[in-house]
Amino acid sequence: MLSLAVALGFAACAAESVPPPTASAPAEQPKTETIAVETFDGGALIAATVSGAQAFRPGDEGIVHIQSGMTCKQTNKSRSIVLERLFVFPGDTPGDDVGCDYAVFVGDQGTAGKVTLYATRNWGLSASDYLAASVEQIYAFHGAVEPRQVPVPSFDELGPIEGQGFTVTMNGQRAQSGVWVTVVGDWLVKVRATYPMPEDGADPVKTIQADVLFATWIILPALAIKQAALD
Repeated sequence: MLSLAVALGFAACAAESVPPPTASAPAEQPKTETIAVETFDGGALIAATVSGAQAFRPGDEGIVHIQSGMTCKQTNKSRSIVLERLFVFPGDTPGDDVGCDYAVFVGDQGTAGKVTLYATRNWGLSASDYLAASVEQIYAFHGAVEPRQVPVPSFDELGPIEGQGFTVTMNGQRAQSGVWVTVVGDWLVKVRATYPMPEDGADPVKTIQADVLFATWIILPALAIKQAALD
């Protein structure tokens, strides 16, 4: 069960406290074709992705990563988070490092952010190691970022989940950003989310709700990987 006490507990975010990574995190994703939710076709999305058929297959609720069993759902119930792209990162074995990229829609703002799920075959990293490598990559990619606190969920059926938040600049606008990671068997699982800053005077509870939404986005994909290993 998800521990709300831990979910609302905050991760330490000072950059100086992050240990040096023992291995590199997967690179920021390349761009591929976008397919709208209204015309969603899992097979077409896979076909639009370089090496897609070697790493993904259509599933009942979205697209399944063949090697790990991670499911990338087409959308959430409110259709505010919509699957747009798949990534198969170059490597010795196609499918050992993949991502599922989602657009985030907020009210009448249109596309206002993004969430990406990653599954990467693990060669010995702990969740702490993987978080440190991911944080280093975020600093390298964005340059000037401000660390901030984010909720980190805990789920009885999974190992430790670790996370860290930032304030970044995206498309000339300041935005909230976070990264959450866990290890499931032979796989590293990561969620990387960037979403709008709240307006001045906005209800702080809404900010926490948004953070919790994206922090818990890691749970279902991680559980899918765990279940796939048992099947």
